[in-house]
Amino acid sequence: MLRPRIIPVLLLKGSGLYKSKQFKDHKYIGDPINAVKIFNDSNADELVFLDIDATKESRLISLDFVQEVGEEANMPFAVGGGIKTLDNIQDIIAAGAEKVIINSYAAENPDFIAQAADAFELINHCNMY
Repeated sequence: MLRPRIIPVLLLKGSGLYKSKQFKDHKYIGDPINAVKIFNDSNADELVFLDIDATKESRLISLDFVQEVGEEANMPFAVGGGIKTLDNIQDIIAAGAEKVIINSYAAENPDFIAQAADAFELINHCNMY
């Protein structure tokens, strides 16, 4: 039997953590690094951070933020926001995230997902030897 996993999804806007209703009416709820500490203590299985303004502002989620989460989190985490290139993915992984989440750009360029999967499968395969 599979064990249920607890994976909180946290929305970032600027440097804060926000809650929304139907992806509208964003309300500030706190500091994201404090949330990481809380979820460490709560034994969450994984965390997901989505920068909800990154694509709209034509920028990538902050790599400094990703590194800060990586230094604090006791669990794997994924991030998304503004990812449009293989280099973006590599930079996010190098900063400490285990996974990336691609949304808007995948809708604009569906081939990007296959390209990324192929590129990182090759990298992972080479790193095994």
